Amino acid sequence: MPTARAIGPEELLDLLRRRGPELAKDFFRPETDLLNLIKVAVMGNTFRAFHNLQRRPSEIFREWAAARFTPETVAALPRIRSQADFDTAHQRFTNDLATYWGDQGKKPIGVGPAFKLPALLFKSVARWSQLPANRRDQLIQFLPVPLDSYSLLALKECAASGRHGTAFHIPNNATMAFIDSADLYAQVQGLAREVAKEAGVPAVYVDFVAWDDAHSKTPLAPK
Repeated sequence: MPTARAIGPEELLDLLRRRGPELAKDFFRPETDLLNLIKVAVMGNTFRAFHNLQRRPSEIFREWAAARFTPETVAALPRIRSQADFDTAHQRFTNDLATYWGDQGKKPIGVGPAFKLPALLFKSVARWSQLPANRRDQLIQFLPVPLDSYSLLALKECAASGRHGTAFHIPNNATMAFIDSADLYAQVQGLAREVAKEAGVPAVYVDFVAWDDAHSKTPLAPK
């Protein structure tokens, strides 16, 4: 089983430049079935982190996602023209998921998971074949990094270095639960964007080199 690892700033930049485009090209191959893209956006190893819910977490999430990410909604995503507007939309979906999750599961979802699950969903539905290629490319520029043990540990040394902003600490055992506030989420995403900007690639490439590259023996394994 691949393990997450800390990556030094220079190595991370090299991976983003060298491996990121290849992994992204493989992942973003267009797919026609939007409902299947919703289904495979989040898989068992993420859902296993949730316990003692009234319903299965996969059922709650996929039911919510299918109702919110309709063909009309996904087709409209590329109309978002700025990072700030995308972040506002992401926050809206995060808040809505948190409400739905609490209603259906009878237990609150944490801040980190509430951000991560829609982030994975955005990443997956960007593959939908009904999106024109130029609009897909624009959407990819705004995608957030799904924050989990792989992406957080990959960013750990960049966070500590202060090279891309104010230094802060990411623990070695950080998981999606490490993100316990919207402010911390924004700080980590801001770091990822600054690192990716230096590498000349979209921020979501951090996820490709942290997660997808680690799982490349089973190519682009879903989370």
